[in-house]
Amino acid sequence: MIMSSGLFSLEYQRVSLAISTLNERAREWALTCGTSVELAFPNSTIITHKFEILDQSQDAMVIGRDILNELGIVLNFKDKLVQWDGHYTHLNTGGSSSPNASDYEFPEESKEVDNTAVRPEDLMPDRLSKPLVGKYLQLLRDNEHLYDGHLGRMRFEDYALPIVPEYKPVHAKPYPVPRSLENKARELIQHLVSIDVLEQIFDSEMASPAFFLKKPNGSLRLLIDFRGLNRYLKRSPYYVPRIREILLRLAGAKYLSTFDANMGYYARRLAASSRGHTAFCLPFGKYQYKRLPMGISTAPDEYQACMEKIFGDLAFVVVYLDDILVYSDSEETHLEHLHIVFKRLTKYGVTLNGKKCHILRQSVDYLGFTLTSQGIQPQQKKIQAIQQISVPKTRKELRRFLGMINYYRDMVPNKTALCQPLNRFTSSKVPFDWLSSDTEAFHAIQKAFAQAVLLAFPDFEQPFHVYADASGKQIGGIIMQKNKILACYSRSLNKHQVNYTTMELELLSIVEMLREYRTMLLGFPVVVHTDHKNLIYPTETSLRVKRWKLLLAEYRLSMHYIKGTKNVGADAFSRMRFDAINTKTHLQLADEICATADEPDCVMHGPVLREHQDKDLMIQKIKTACLNGNNNPDYQLLPLLGCTLVAYYKRVIVPDSLREDLIRWYHLTLSHPGGERQYKTMRQVLYWPGMEAAITKNAKDCLTCKKAKVHGGKQDYGLLPPRTLKTVNPFDTVHVDLIGPYEDGHYGITMIDHATRWLEVGIQHDKTSLTTAESFDREWLCRYPRPVTVIHDLGTEFTGDEFQELLRSYGIQAKPITSKNPQANAICERVHLEILNVIRCHDGADWKKTIHYAAFAVRASYHSILNASPGQLFFGQDMITRQLYNANWSYLSKRRFDAILADNDRENSKRLEHFYNTGDHVMLRVPKKFRAKLHAVATGPFVIRQVHSNGTVTIDKGAMAERVSIRRIFPC
Repeated sequence: MIMSSGLFSLEYQRVSLAISTLNERAREWALTCGTSVELAFPNSTIITHKFEILDQSQDAMVIGRDILNELGIVLNFKDKLVQWDGHYTHLNTGGSSSPNASDYEFPEESKEVDNTAVRPEDLMPDRLSKPLVGKYLQLLRDNEHLYDGHLGRMRFEDYALPIVPEYKPVHAKPYPVPRSLENKARELIQHLVSIDVLEQIFDSEMASPAFFLKKPNGSLRLLIDFRGLNRYLKRSPYYVPRIREILLRLAGAKYLSTFDANMGYYARRLAASSRGHTAFCLPFGKYQYKRLPMGISTAPDEYQACMEKIFGDLAFVVVYLDDILVYSDSEETHLEHLHIVFKRLTKYGVTLNGKKCHILRQSVDYLGFTLTSQGIQPQQKKIQAIQQISVPKTRKELRRFLGMINYYRDMVPNKTALCQPLNRFTSSKVPFDWLSSDTEAFHAIQKAFAQAVLLAFPDFEQPFHVYADASGKQIGGIIMQKNKILACYSRSLNKHQVNYTTMELELLSIVEMLREYRTMLLGFPVVVHTDHKNLIYPTETSLRVKRWKLLLAEYRLSMHYIKGTKNVGADAFSRMRFDAINTKTHLQLADEICATADEPDCVMHGPVLREHQDKDLMIQKIKTACLNGNNNPDYQLLPLLGCTLVAYYKRVIVPDSLREDLIRWYHLTLSHPGGERQYKTMRQVLYWPGMEAAITKNAKDCLTCKKAKVHGGKQDYGLLPPRTLKTVNPFDTVHVDLIGPYEDGHYGITMIDHATRWLEVGIQHDKTSLTTAESFDREWLCRYPRPVTVIHDLGTEFTGDEFQELLRSYGIQAKPITSKNPQANAICERVHLEILNVIRCHDGADWKKTIHYAAFAVRASYHSILNASPGQLFFGQDMITRQLYNANWSYLSKRRFDAILADNDRENSKRLEHFYNTGDHVMLRVPKKFRAKLHAVATGPFVIRQVHSNGTVTIDKGAMAERVSIRRIFPC
């Protein structure tokens, strides 16, 4: 039964029924006679109804409300849907007259509208023959349902993931979501649930971890780490079109249109049996996919196969995943082709992203290339990087440039003649006096090189070779095949990225290269060549690195290490200008360390001390005198460690037979402290004549200390001003810093109370602001009184939004120090030195355990400024013997002030007297840990804008001003 379309049409078991509400104009057309008509349906349903014959209607049948009620047809004008016998279809309120727009139903299609919808008028071609304007506009209006923002559903059998028999479910813990992003994250999840992409679950043996990636426009992207699942998926790679084939097929094409399938993979429905494998966990619930998710290794193969089933028999259509290209030799033919394509999309339930549709163009961008009637070439913006390289300013920059040209000499015509004028500068005997003629020669080489790149086309039958590199200011690289350059990429780092670690910068250059040329590289073998050896290992030093490696998982990548000297091409582009850790509390660690006191062979065991005292004749005489009451008041009997021991001024007298063992025991227990610190620690509870000399000699003779401990100093310009003393109460001020990363990519976090020097440590898997905030909250804020001030450096882990938001939520003032000036946070730096010494002394041991031994050593050891150990001030008793201690805070404040003055004088004694003034030119030192890639000890010169009274200056760095300590600068 074939009828012209009205408001909508329904396909009911091969019967297509077009229905329109009866309006006033139709009533004028109606004749007085009426006819009873039987409507017979294949399911044996027969409906008899009286119809009126219209003499002017273009519709085969016009149906009014009475028969709508009898048929049970429900019109939903709000959602533009029609329901009939459990089926749904689109309601065309525009009065379309073409049957192609609505001949197919949309069962279970999402009713949620995305922001990709556009009007038909927005898609009209700019240049079009007048006779065809109306036809193209009508075509777009008839198919408006394709780009109205709805998520489609492919009409294929639900896709079942190809799970291998060795499958083992992976259940991960949810990654925390920053508080500032939680509301948006919940909204995104609810949106995906509403459009039938996700569903919430409460029982699943599989749970992959999930991230939320913030887009430049402020919205979020859900990213699932499916690597645990991908290991158990059997891929069936599907053929994708090669560019050379596209070139042959485009011969003679004059008009092109490109379309982007709306939300790509989400249009492919997953089988119910496979949904559980896609489950992922969030802090606010578990969810699983009902549609094919991104990140699944088989997703590109399956989606490409579906698109080929839809368009594979159409010679004028090229599909690459969700990118569709239609080409024709005339406007009329192109209209016919679009009609066919739209009908196929409607039939198979695929919708389009209206904002990415370009219709009837003579030049379009597709898969990273610009397609025209004359041929195909890489997009211009993708090769501009090579033309933006500035004229070399140094011999080193010129050598890099010429080395790159020489490495690709086959690509540049007359390379020898072009480079000859500049080759003279490669010799160090020739002064680097650059002339205008040299600039012309440089630009000539540059132009020839750029033209060579334009002539090179990718061969998708060969692997791609990506060479990427990063410097302190830029990232860049090249894509090659058979020693031919396909594309070049280079860009400057933003103000945040310049603070990335070397490994993060190297990986960023690779990610950006692959992201820029994704449509060209995705699905094909890619060999990444890097001069950073750590990237070839599965190390994830931070959440950022983990996220980037997750983005790379969809590529067919292999990583290869090359020496930096051989990575000259990428190097030139990058350098030319243009909570799952089980931690233990300090009390548990102290108990474990001192648990050996219950064993007979421990020299600090009470019975052992008493036994050795009983064997010493002199000590026995003192003990007898004390028992008889005839003793010197300087000597006492002291109850300690479960025994009564002879003491001198409340310090246990150590007999000669036990002294050497006690020195060694303390030295090992306190993790190899210096002689002075060990002596003052032992002096708190022990005594014998010549004690200091014996302990100092043991420390100097310790072979482990000689191997592990490092000391050093330097000379600087400008005297540091005297520091003012501020009264600091316990827990008022906390210093926080990170150490690491170590071999396993983990970091240690140190937190120190300024008044008592009490130390807490923690371990975290990366140095992101979120992880650092969680560690500080868990290890300090949940245990101790809330501080007034937190002192930290300018690392992104502390200046990031999450850490700063934590401080603000507790009403804590953040006090950052000047950049790259560790002396401003000297409390942490000194403790870090002690921790590193301990870790080195425990050579071969797990540093995650050793760091807690080090923390105990710091807490239990004498502190020269405090005249006590942090443990004595913190607990009011010695941490080993539990002897009581009363702190005199006024006296401690004076000692601290005297120590500060002494430290200031001591540092100034090593500095040269110099006065900095506004307008002076200075050089800025680069700390050693930042020199790995820069190979420079200083940068500059910079002009001093302002001199401050606290030993800092503000320097002009061009686009920004930075306040730095005078420790980091020296006169030009």
